[in-house]
Amino acid sequence: DPAKRKVTMSVKVVARQVGEIRITMKTTNPLVSSIEENGILKQLTLDARDVRNIKNGIELELNGEALDSLGNLSATKLNWSTTDSQAAAITVKNGKVILTLKQAGTVTITATANDLYKKQARVTVRIRDYEPRISTNMVTLNPAKTVGEVIRLYPAYDNEITEVKLMENGELSTRFEAKQTGEICLLDKTVKNGSYKSTLRLETKYGSYEYPITVKVARSNVSPGVKWNEKLNLFYNQGEIQLTMDHKGNTVRTMKLEGSEAFERNFQIDETGKIQVRGLEKEANGKLNLSGTLVIQYEEYEEPVSVKVTIPTVTTKPGYSLEKSTITVNPNYGEKEIGLELLDAKTKQAVDLEGLTIGMEPVSGNAAEGIRTENGKIWLKLTGKSGKINITVKGTNWTSVLKTSLTVNASTAAPKASAKKTSLTLYNSYLKLNDESEAAMNLTNLELSQEKQVLVPSVKNENTDQIEVIYEAGKIKARLLDSTVKAGSYSYSFIPKDEKGKELPKITISVKVNGSAVMMNLSASGNINLLTRESSYATVTPSITNQADTVGTIELIGAEAEHFEVKLNEAGKIEIRAKSGAKLETDKTYELSLKAVGKRTGEEFYNTVKVKTVQSYPGIKLNASTLTMYSNVTGEISRQEIGISLTSNQAAKIEGLELMGTAVQEAAFDYELVKKEDGSYGIAIELKDGSGLKAGSSQTLKFKVKYEDMAENTKKYSTFQITVKLASNANTGSYSAKETLTITGADRVYYKVGETIELKAWDGEQEAEVVWYSGK
Repeated sequence: DPAKRKVTMSVKVVARQVGEIRITMKTTNPLVSSIEENGILKQLTLDARDVRNIKNGIELELNGEALDSLGNLSATKLNWSTTDSQAAAITVKNGKVILTLKQAGTVTITATANDLYKKQARVTVRIRDYEPRISTNMVTLNPAKTVGEVIRLYPAYDNEITEVKLMENGELSTRFEAKQTGEICLLDKTVKNGSYKSTLRLETKYGSYEYPITVKVARSNVSPGVKWNEKLNLFYNQGEIQLTMDHKGNTVRTMKLEGSEAFERNFQIDETGKIQVRGLEKEANGKLNLSGTLVIQYEEYEEPVSVKVTIPTVTTKPGYSLEKSTITVNPNYGEKEIGLELLDAKTKQAVDLEGLTIGMEPVSGNAAEGIRTENGKIWLKLTGKSGKINITVKGTNWTSVLKTSLTVNASTAAPKASAKKTSLTLYNSYLKLNDESEAAMNLTNLELSQEKQVLVPSVKNENTDQIEVIYEAGKIKARLLDSTVKAGSYSYSFIPKDEKGKELPKITISVKVNGSAVMMNLSASGNINLLTRESSYATVTPSITNQADTVGTIELIGAEAEHFEVKLNEAGKIEIRAKSGAKLETDKTYELSLKAVGKRTGEEFYNTVKVKTVQSYPGIKLNASTLTMYSNVTGEISRQEIGISLTSNQAAKIEGLELMGTAVQEAAFDYELVKKEDGSYGIAIELKDGSGLKAGSSQTLKFKVKYEDMAENTKKYSTFQITVKLASNANTGSYSAKETLTITGADRVYYKVGETIELKAWDGEQEAEVVWYSGK
């Protein structure tokens, strides 16, 4: 019966979903400030003059209200939590929410609705410790030095350090002095070696802080390192040699060499360690004194440092020789003057005779009777007789004379001429090309006629008619008149004459005509490092086949000329470099088109060559891998720098650095690449305010290095790491707030609300403005 049916239901009633949580705060503490939005607490800050004064905690009362989605007060309970209970703890006492501030740090307080939806509201709590930090509580002072040792001082926030004092037994020290920079100096140089307990007092904007420190006194002198880079060459009267000095981090004011009077006249040194050799004056005993004392006055030391030194020596003479060591003369031709070049024994190049005194010493016979220099040659007047002579060479800065010998042989043998090269090669594809050979006499005192002669072919035909071979001014020259000359060898001869017109034995020359195809081959070696574009290049060796020609000029043509550049070096090889700023890819092979012009023919040659680009990263060395910072020392004051040097591929240039860090590290640190005038680098790191990093923690920062001219397709980078340690202030001392203040007419001093000050009266009609600020 439907009228008798009944349904029983169980209904659960829950609060409406929480739409908003409002957090407010109650406190009368003048050091606590807050930021609110529409009456809701978003951030509160405690400015602790000395964080140790809040060890037992500063309690604040928080109030949290949950509102439902309609804006009505909800009965839903709130659960409270903190991200760091060591810095700020949250508890509920007698129905009240108590926030206890304990130590410096940045903490997030969260109120969460105790329902299915877990709506949240957050408040950022910043507990700022205004106590300055000091880098160390021990310094070592050296009475021998003019400077002290620095304790680095770190002001916290706006609590600037106004005065620094060093105290002993509650009184200003008479033995030691603390400067505003943190430098601790000796006032009494007679203080004995030992350790002395002292107090470093820092007067700040908000009060005085005292730190117990130990001053250690230890007298010592610097012992510089001396290394001889080179030896004194006793062949020369004057010159210079270089010392490498290790000054142990000290700055040289003056440096000099002391010794006997002759020693001091001979040797003088400058601040860089360069010794000027003024002469090699000997002592009264006839010996050269090379031992003395190096006296260095450092800026950091009161007394100079003396180091015994002995200058190392060597005697190395230059090697010279005449272009001919033996010559043959015919006595029947009488006297004759000949010119010879003086050659460097190593390079075989002619020596510049300017500043040299050239002389002659007979050894045997009477081969020469006069000597002079002109046009870079040594001219000897030969008698036509046999003999041996020494040519003497003396420089103005030399301590001895060099000698090179010349043997003159007399012979009545008939004179004759010969060609130094008896086969000349021509190419029927290149009419501009000629080939030549020098004709020389077998007698030194006889010259060939300069008169022009045409060489006669052994077999005359249509081919020899198109080959011109002449003798003129000591040269035999051949060239093609027409490109139809068949490939092959053709013989030509002529009868030379001496300078008096006497005919000499016939000279025969073979002219070879080459009809093979001519081309330029290119052989490349080495890769181009994109990071060191000025110094890195691929080397290409060019060769021209089937023609006696070499590359005279080289040009890069085509689209790749925008990205690469070429240079022909002194060795005749082609250097290919990547242009600075050109956008290129690494580990890629590029094909380049080259145009060359022959040095002898002036003809153009074309070919392509392949080169590969790479990126070879420099080695990176840091002068430190760890930094120590303090959580309450932020911004520019916290800035510390670590030096960066490149240990390989040093021509690379660092363009920038990128932190490969976490979001926490990105939010906590600022960094900057420092480029120095000497070409070295550094990285400056600062701690941001409100980083939230705890004392005692550490962060390992990994940086990516970006170089100038890096490839567009770079995937791998060189990196380095720096560990930043957040230190607790182990060097803590006592703190006292300012209680009295004397105001003069122009002074303006800022105080936080809640500090008690006493205004002392002053004489005269002066005005002082006292302005009170609340919060910030």
